[in-house]
Amino acid sequence: MSVADMFNDFLANLVIQNTETISLRYGELTAALNKKFRDTESKTANVLQVGSFGRNTGIDGISDLDMLYIMPKGEWDNYKDGRQLKLLQDAKAAVTARYPATDVRVDRLVVTVTYTDFHVEIQPVFEQDDGSYKYPDTKSEGSWKITKPREEMEAVSKMDDAKNLNLKRLCRMARAWKNKHGLEMSGLLIDTLAYNFLESTEEYDTRSYLYYDWLSRDFFGFISTRAAARGRDREAVCIQYLLEHPNLCILGAQKKPRIDDARQGRIHRRNGNRRCERDDAGR
Repeated sequence: MSVADMFNDFLANLVIQNTETISLRYGELTAALNKKFRDTESKTANVLQVGSFGRNTGIDGISDLDMLYIMPKGEWDNYKDGRQLKLLQDAKAAVTARYPATDVRVDRLVVTVTYTDFHVEIQPVFEQDDGSYKYPDTKSEGSWKITKPREEMEAVSKMDDAKNLNLKRLCRMARAWKNKHGLEMSGLLIDTLAYNFLESTEEYDTRSYLYYDWLSRDFFGFISTRAAARGRDREAVCIQYLLEHPNLCILGAQKKPRIDDARQGRIHRRNGNRRCERDDAGR
């Protein structure tokens, strides 16, 4: 089996299998919120699926799902002055009224709805003229924060297109590696690191599965360097694990020569074999 075939199979195994169930739950929650705040029962209007599922970087077994419920603009006056907690409580009430047996609770920023295989975090928001959203933070006396998920999703998709569809695949592979080794890294951190890595190099702009062992190696090198440079902050602590466990890698790939070495002619034979393999595979 070729390198390309192995990574192709690996990524096929990461495809989310329960998307129909997830979409059903999203629709049920959206209908409950629309009934409460707009007196309609649309399962698709006024909602934005965000997080890794929304960015299309999640993998099978995903357990944390996120959605924004876009509040009617006319409701702003009812919640703007220190009533962040009331907004979350009203959102919870909307869900429990329709699904009284479901586990629903209010957290600091969201309403969490827990199902058997996953949970959904609902964040009620008010859309701003610039396309951003104000969301409630109930800490202390309460405040409003800004999030820009559409810009985030558009940036990921644009970079993915520019990098021969390698960004989202790299995000998924990194998630599988993180899950395998139990690392405490958020999905947003993984996606950000993958984005920054591919933005920093043109090496994989036209390459695909056949070079994913090199892609993985260089990505790990990139984030290991960031850990060393950033000291002991939260991000560094998460990815310092790489430095302490250098043998861990997606698919258990062994250390390979740097691409810089290939440019110097030190691994021409390997490159020649790669070209033949790529031609034979049609990739």
